[in-house]
Amino acid sequence: MSNGSQLPILAGVVLAATFLLLSCGSRLGPAQLTVRIPERYNGPLHISTCMPQAPDKEITVDAQGVAATSVCPDSSTRVELRIIQNDRQYLIPEKDVHILRTGDGIATSMEALVRQ
Repeated sequence: MSNGSQLPILAGVVLAATFLLLSCGSRLGPAQLTVRIPERYNGPLHISTCMPQAPDKEITVDAQGVAATSVCPDSSTRVELRIIQNDRQYLIPEKDVHILRTGDGIATSMEALVRQ
């Protein structure tokens, strides 16, 4: 077999490897929203989304666990919450953050549970 006949095979392998790298690398990690919660708060969080005047990177919930953000996750966006409570920090993973949506897929709010 000559080197010329191996060229199509080599090109196919390179093309396949490139496709796999691009498809695996295109999945981004979840978006992260920092949420400051009151000192002894324990319970559900309800975060209204897509609120234009609200902050987008870091929010503070009230004593009832309610807050608003300008973040407006589309249907493919996953969100995890970085919780800050006094000097304690932890993540609520994306699987535990529920994004509520209208019938046409627009995010209306996010819900999660803070446990001590």
